[in-house]
Amino acid sequence: MFTAITLHYPATQFVDELTEFMHAVMDGIRDAPGLIEAHVAEAADGSCLAGVTQWNTADDFARARPLILAFAPQRDPAWTTKPDEAIRLQSIERVSS
Repeated sequence: MFTAITLHYPATQFVDELTEFMHAVMDGIRDAPGLIEAHVAEAADGSCLAGVTQWNTADDFARARPLILAFAPQRDPAWTTKPDEAIRLQSIERVSS
């Protein structure tokens, strides 16, 4: 399994707009091949929002990237206070002894 997390740092006055945009992206990729789960989360301290997706494989995510990036023109750069951060995680299978 492959997990993609993108952290967004919203300007206080645009939290609602950024959250709605993120939900629109998640809704827009629901039928992407290989997608297991997609949701929006907020840091406990409110410092950032996260778009969290899980995929069968990294290749599934890579194939969906153009679909995800197609939403970019709908996002106002003023909604965030600093650049996004991307975290990409590959599952590690348990090694039996």
